[in-house]
Amino acid sequence: MLTSLVVYHPQADRVGASAPSGGSSEAPSAADHLASPQQPPALRRILYGEVSPGASRWARYVGVENGYFAAEGLDVDLTIVGSGTTTVQQVVAGALDIGPTDFATVIYAIENGAPLVGVGSPMLKYAFTTMSDPGIRTASDLRGKRALTSFLKDPNNIFFEQWLRLNSVDPREVDISFEGNVANRYTALRTGVVQATALSAPFDLRAAAEGYNKLIDFGTLAGDHYVFAALYARRPWLQENGDVMRAFLRAYARGIAWLYEPENREEAIDILSRATQLDRTYAGATYDYYIGELQPFSYNLSIPDSALQGTLDTIVAAGDMQTPTPPLSRYFDPGYLPH
Repeated sequence: MLTSLVVYHPQADRVGASAPSGGSSEAPSAADHLASPQQPPALRRILYGEVSPGASRWARYVGVENGYFAAEGLDVDLTIVGSGTTTVQQVVAGALDIGPTDFATVIYAIENGAPLVGVGSPMLKYAFTTMSDPGIRTASDLRGKRALTSFLKDPNNIFFEQWLRLNSVDPREVDISFEGNVANRYTALRTGVVQATALSAPFDLRAAAEGYNKLIDFGTLAGDHYVFAALYARRPWLQENGDVMRAFLRAYARGIAWLYEPENREEAIDILSRATQLDRTYAGATYDYYIGELQPFSYNLSIPDSALQGTLDTIVAAGDMQTPTPPLSRYFDPGYLPH
């Protein structure tokens, strides 16, 4: 069983404090206030943890600013946790109600006895790239060079080693080391400590603007045959709070649908820039890549069986699961998804 760690609470991001930014409803009149002296019902507090700010949380940022969570009666109390493994540990321990983490980490936890289950995917496709020095253009160019990925069992390392083998390079011919923080990986590339590293937006976009080469697009490589992120909770908590989870997922799905509406482009860029302190130029480039090309967000947070099976197959390839793999229902319950 995974052990719990102390929860670090930065300044909370209160969804309930955000008012809707749009909509056609008129403001209540003075007569309405006189006729309705009662206070609105209290919002239901949800303890929610994320690894760090970033574009993969974009739909939640939209839900905050547009008031979708508050409209569902929810006050989502955000904790920035720092790592996917720690997020899982805190959900298992009950310090968090809901977490978003890469699905592979959740699957490993379930196999270790954690009473967790995925209920949807906030980001289906794996929006990571390997960026390299300008002179590194092929897999063979990496022989004898240094590369940096997240950690041994992380998808970006597993896919990186698969890509090397597909291009006739033994991973042992590359000096691969690990660093969990994407900002530190970006710095290692810029300072010449490594010649290639796994990055996500906005760091890969910055690196490209600075002349580094996009060596691998993991989103394209994995395609529709892999689930990147999962929203998950403890099964006992879900049994008691199923309606709360359904409300949470409805609000989140509204954020995704809103992002995919072309007329919302400029406002979406502003929302990402504010939420992540990202330069608007890079926020715009992230929008064009995510929404215009990759389209990583899954409508209604749904997860195709083939994609989840692809994640299990990746774990099998890493030597951590045997075939035949367990039924998908061991890891994912679609019964809470919006209709």
